[in-house]
Amino acid sequence: MNATTYTGLGVANLPMHVVEEELKNGQLVHVLPEYQSRLHNLHVVYAKQRFYPIKLRDFIDTIIAWRDAHPHWFIDER
Repeated sequence: MNATTYTGLGVANLPMHVVEEELKNGQLVHVLPEYQSRLHNLHVVYAKQRFYPIKLRDFIDTIIAWRDAHPHWFIDER
């Protein structure tokens, strides 16, 4: 992040997870709350198999738990 953003001389368009703490503690201010950057999808792609490796299932469960723990970073389009 650019120093000019911290000193109040600049504006930055950054992902929420990068600036969440700074917004909470007042180092940064959300100046355009009605503006939203383009959304990005997250896909987990794997080959169809009869049995899935435990590591794959653990990875998918971890991704889902991470997403569920940070719902304010995502827009649910389901």
